[in-house]
Amino acid sequence: MCGNIKFIEKWFTLVFPVFCFFVISGFLFCFSYFLLFGQLYDYDNNKKDFFSRYANTTPRSFYDNQYLTHRLINMDFTYGITNKENFDKALRNVNRFLEEVNTHCIYQRSDEGTANYLNCANKVLHDNFYYTPSLEVSNNYAINRSDCDTNTYLMMDAMKLKGIESFIVYAPGHAFLAWKDKFGNFNYRETTSNNNTGEVADLTKSSLYQKAFDKSLYTPMSAEQAEKVYHSLIYDKSGGRVDIDALYKENKNNAFVSDQYFDVKNKQDKIRKLDVEYLLSLLNTDFTSTTKKMIVVNYFINNNQPDQATKILSTIPLDDCERDCFLASVTLNKLNFIPFKVPFLLYDDYLKSHGSNAKVQSFYWGILFLGITLISIIVTLVFLIKLLKEMRKITSH
Repeated sequence: MCGNIKFIEKWFTLVFPVFCFFVISGFLFCFSYFLLFGQLYDYDNNKKDFFSRYANTTPRSFYDNQYLTHRLINMDFTYGITNKENFDKALRNVNRFLEEVNTHCIYQRSDEGTANYLNCANKVLHDNFYYTPSLEVSNNYAINRSDCDTNTYLMMDAMKLKGIESFIVYAPGHAFLAWKDKFGNFNYRETTSNNNTGEVADLTKSSLYQKAFDKSLYTPMSAEQAEKVYHSLIYDKSGGRVDIDALYKENKNNAFVSDQYFDVKNKQDKIRKLDVEYLLSLLNTDFTSTTKKMIVVNYFINNNQPDQATKILSTIPLDDCERDCFLASVTLNKLNFIPFKVPFLLYDDYLKSHGSNAKVQSFYWGILFLGITLISIIVTLVFLIKLLKEMRKITSH
């Protein structure tokens, strides 16, 4: 009897800690996985949710030059970014969206009527395109994908159906919709919320709407201006077919165009001291441009000015620090980067294969919690080994 009691006491004394550490290890592993790959999980859920309710039809693939989305799709085709099959698919999906908006969304000429119309149009967008980061319109519209700027193009065309003037507003790494009320003041709509269902934009959300002073940002732009920005965004996808020099000459004050122009010069090893001085001047207002900062950093590294390079690199938040930023940190012998070079590059390659990019901040947090998970597993194993030894002692008596 006493032996049984002793066995039970030992069992609970050792099993309870093992169980606790096992649960903690599982939680920490899940949390580290979420930090490292949570965005892919969210995008995959968006896709599954979309296709679980999407009823495919075959609308017409006609082209109409009055629509911004049509012009951008055609631009992709002209520059060889998409093929004829995806060109037609993209037009069909956009036309289906516009037809459904025109059929189901009632518009009354008032501020309230406009807001209600946008709510309806955004829900139709949700029914036709799921949220995933996208760049070129054609290849993404063709497979029912859309993100902040590609959503906004669609919503601008939906507003054009009713003769409502609309604008796109660019923020650092983001874009959203704008329209004017009866007083001539701008109202803003976030189109990406809840897998592209959308809502009235809350500009106090710093995660989406980062502070910026450059006049290219938070300045509502027309469809014609959006086309010029889009030209610069697709330069790499076009294989250099976009005439970036001519585009820059016409749009020197546009932050997106200047980003791409100087990035091209950087890749061609044509950045000179005067360019760097000019970029540093631009960064006084365009301080969220990681592209401009990295061009300056690389120039300083290549010209044996590590202190200057480190100074600029330190202004890039870890949440905006991607592959080129990470490698520059390694080149500058930053000790907290060097040991993680290979894991980070493998991590980034994996995310790139799924249409995303690695961010240093997410990577570090994920690695931290993976490390804690391993420690927890080791402690669990120690307790488990101790438990087994004690059980053997008790049963041997």
